[in-house]
Amino acid sequence: MSTSSDVAYLSRALKAPRVREVASRLAERAREEGWDYEAYLAAVLAEEVSGRETHGGQARVKAARFPQVKTLDDFDFTFQRSVKRELVSHLAQLDFLAEAKNVIFLGPPGTGKTHLSIALAVQAARRATGWPSPPPTSGCSSWELPSAQGGWRLSSSGWGGSPC
Repeated sequence: MSTSSDVAYLSRALKAPRVREVASRLAERAREEGWDYEAYLAAVLAEEVSGRETHGGQARVKAARFPQVKTLDDFDFTFQRSVKRELVSHLAQLDFLAEAKNVIFLGPPGTGKTHLSIALAVQAARRATGWPSPPPTSGCSSWELPSAQGGWRLSSSGWGGSPC
């Protein structure tokens, strides 16, 4: 049995398809650059992990069935000047999920509340960041609440806080 067929068989047995795809390419590079065995193995496994994370993120976004897939890069901060880019960038770190906090966008229709909400959820799905327990299944569309002042407001509260 040849080495390439061994790798193909073992990658199927381990359910690691990226290993089969990248092993020979990385082996050639390792020979050219003089990698040791551990460096080569780490590179192959890193490719497998990267492929799994990418595929898992795509699967989680698809399973979420968002009305559209929105990203923070698509949001036009020049159109909606009341949205603070620094605040949204902080939210994009998704610390509020680890802290089990809610984020609520308030403002009039057409100001980007749904876009930002979906973009944060897509980012969480791609990063494999799960929702804290309990999941937000109350059906509350808090980002669609109108603001009395006609501008944006952001509120953060814990899961045990008052209902929407």
